[in-house]
Amino acid sequence: MRVPAPDGSRDECLGSESVPMAHIGANKARMDVPPRPAALVVYPAMDGEIADRVWTPHELVRVAQRVDMSRITLGVICGLVFGAIDIGIMLPMSFPDKRAAITAAFVARFGIGFVIGAARLPWPGWAVGLFFGLLLSIPDAIITKAYAPIIGLGAVGGTIIGVIIGRFGR
Repeated sequence: MRVPAPDGSRDECLGSESVPMAHIGANKARMDVPPRPAALVVYPAMDGEIADRVWTPHELVRVAQRVDMSRITLGVICGLVFGAIDIGIMLPMSFPDKRAAITAAFVARFGIGFVIGAARLPWPGWAVGLFFGLLLSIPDAIITKAYAPIIGLGAVGGTIIGVIIGRFGR
């Protein structure tokens, strides 16, 4: 439901919880209302216009539900993010061949996201994610003999990716 912004400006909000961040007019910007502490400031395009305002997490989920994204595209995006998170975790560690270890970990985590997005099983999204997260993490854990961190991160990441793809993928 689109309603006028609380400050009476031409900005529109998705609900009464929204607070406009700034009204940008003819070469001027003014800050009317401070952002709420539990909200995120993003600048998505809504209905062809840029909306400068504070978005609550609830509103971001509503916007994400309207985005029409294929499961494979969402799996690729989730795999890239999961791989980047794994690289961030591995950077402070030392390895005999650090470049090879980080590259292999990124490819494995990217593969988890991609496979979860590409698979169509009659299971809930979290179960598909957990299954493929474990399945694709076990070989790396066996080779490195670091069972708990590799399998644990694969299971948690796969479950999260499975929930995301199950909820937002088409």
